[in-house]
Amino acid sequence: NAAAKAKEQLYKTTLTKADNYYQRKDYKNALTQYKKASEIKPNEQYPKSQISKIKKQLALIAQNNNTTQQNSSVSKEE
Repeated sequence: NAAAKAKEQLYKTTLTKADNYYQRKDYKNALTQYKKASEIKPNEQYPKSQISKIKKQLALIAQNNNTTQQNSSVSKEE
């Protein structure tokens, strides 16, 4: 039916946006789009898997930023 087709099209469009953001390492926008896709089709595993990957990636980035800041603080104190 028309509603199901529209939902499928919205899902695909949202995933395409999310994948494009992810490829460009724009994790914040990718995360937003994958969450939208997951809301459109809650039973689909792919968006959930990508959300998990992004959260791990963001945690690593935050950890690296903290390490870099700590290292630069130590360097300034020396």
